[in-house]
Amino acid sequence: MKTIKTALQMLEAFVEGGERKTVGELADRFSLPKSQVSRILSSFRDAGWLEQDPRTRTYSVGLAAYVFGARFVQFDPLTRQAFPVLRGVVDRSGFNTTLSVLDNLKPLYLIGIAGPVPVDLSSNFGSYFPFHATAAGKVLATYADESTRQKMLRAAPFERVTGRTITDPAAIEAELNLVFRQGYATSDGERVPGIGAMAVPVVGREGELIAALGIAFPCKMVDKDDYEYQAAILKSGSLMLAERLIGAPR
Repeated sequence: MKTIKTALQMLEAFVEGGERKTVGELADRFSLPKSQVSRILSSFRDAGWLEQDPRTRTYSVGLAAYVFGARFVQFDPLTRQAFPVLRGVVDRSGFNTTLSVLDNLKPLYLIGIAGPVPVDLSSNFGSYFPFHATAAGKVLATYADESTRQKMLRAAPFERVTGRTITDPAAIEAELNLVFRQGYATSDGERVPGIGAMAVPVVGREGELIAALGIAFPCKMVDKDDYEYQAAILKSGSLMLAERLIGAPR
């Protein structure tokens, strides 16, 4: 079981930054002999979970991992019910629409649909992102249970991703309180220069947080006078998704 746990932790390392990993890099990270790491990675490669560049000998995520992950998107009740809702938000807002969830304490871009306006989110779906620098992350922190919220706020120091990123813990907490009062969160170039975002919570039957529904757009295309209009579109989509989840077969 210890060997299996080590192998899975090594596979999970490919979720983090950097497309490719080396045997030496992972050996240092897990304090293991290179020979043992090489055997584990070779087993994943042979099974298709990893691919190895024949020239550099580095490893990256393989096709079998994609197929496995795609099964989640196809059969998970949240993602199945969300796609039509996201399409509706794209049609009404004109911008990229995203659905994000909390994985333990880490916000995760789950799925999204691109709009007609190109936007570089600086992150692929299936990737984690900092909560304090994103509209979706602020929503997830605001509407999570109190214990989770406090743990996220205690994760300082917070990275200054751009010159507009809020990093002071007290200022971040004040921002979350504002999100709660107005019912939506915004981000103005706080993660990607020139890119703004808005998000609202998706709340379940018992008032529990399910996800954050958001849009991303060039800052110059949406000013503060447009926030309430776009927030209304998102809130309508959030209610629709919550209703679809309640009525969906289990």
